[in-house]
Amino acid sequence: KGQKEFELFLQNLDERLEKLQGFLAESKSQQLDWQGSSSDLDRQVRDHVQTISQEVLEAGDIDQLKVSVTSHIETIISAMDRFVADEDTRVEAMTKQMEAMQQRLQTMEQEAGEIRARLQVERVKALTDILTGLANREAYEERLQMEFERWQRYQQPAAIVVADIDFFKRVNDEYGHLAGDKALTIIAKTIENQVTDTDFVARFSGEEFLILFTETNKEEREKKLKAIQLAISKLPFKFKNDHVQVTVSVCSSEFTNSDIPEKVIKRTIDALYKQKSKGKEQFIYL
Repeated sequence: KGQKEFELFLQNLDERLEKLQGFLAESKSQQLDWQGSSSDLDRQVRDHVQTISQEVLEAGDIDQLKVSVTSHIETIISAMDRFVADEDTRVEAMTKQMEAMQQRLQTMEQEAGEIRARLQVERVKALTDILTGLANREAYEERLQMEFERWQRYQQPAAIVVADIDFFKRVNDEYGHLAGDKALTIIAKTIENQVTDTDFVARFSGEEFLILFTETNKEEREKKLKAIQLAISKLPFKFKNDHVQVTVSVCSSEFTNSDIPEKVIKRTIDALYKQKSKGKEQFIYL
């Protein structure tokens, strides 16, 4: 829907720009007309003044000269009056056109601002997981690439963490997918509450969450991850009158000089699932 509305906006914008182009072309044409009229007036005045000068030199009768000069002057005045009247008409038309163009530009600017705001909203939606409200996998990959490039430049500590809900399939199988969705939403919010604004959390897959820590040392990350595990284990889940404890296992992996983002994620996930074979609420640090 957003794409269709944007296309309609662009079509409308194209039409308005075409009108503005027509206005500018008309303005240029009017400018040329004005230059032509001004040249005509100048030529007429010069011709009449030259004629007056010639008649003054050749005049033998003062009364006849007065009549002739008066006639030429009246002709000049009439030509100037017509020029001024035409110019007033042109200026008035130009003023109206300028006001109309200014109004169109203001409208276009307002509409462009609204479109920019809506596109920003659509972009946020496109990068957000609908269920949990966290960043989705696409947003995570975008942020990961940015942080990885920053790490390459400055070599500040950076690490990827994969958090996986233990035996989550049992929740869905025994209590239904609505219960599972509720659990995912609450766990996502719990993880988000345990990290800082500089950290980045995303839903990576069904029951997997990825956390990106930057400029955080090993001790700080371990403290945060232990707090996340503890907070989730204490969540008071109750499904079908059953009190259910939900736990997560986590694996943290720091960037190394030979890494690329995909390699770090794969290493972290592989290590986590190998460790999870030993039981729930596992913690592994690479």
